Amino acid sequence: MEDLELIGGAAPPDRVLEEAELAAQVARAVETLPTARRPVVRMYLAGYSREEIAALLGWSEAKTRNLLYRGLADLRARLTEQGLGPEAAE
Repeated sequence: MEDLELIGGAAPPDRVLEEAELAAQVARAVETLPTARRPVVRMYLAGYSREEIAALLGWSEAKTRNLLYRGLADLRARLTEQGLGPEAAE
């Protein structure tokens, strides 16, 4: 029953608030990443593929992959420090 949505398809207000707070925490964590990794991680989180990111930024696939994986690892570590994610529950 927890996953029921209001008539009209809108999410319950408490869920909307939780999602907005989580998005804000992730955005703040992304801001702490090294400058070169931020755009790659932002684009990836926005739904761009690694290949699309490389093409749009004019980078090689290897550079894009390297910065993305390092950036995501940094982001995961920062969110874990904040108590977010599966690693934080362990």
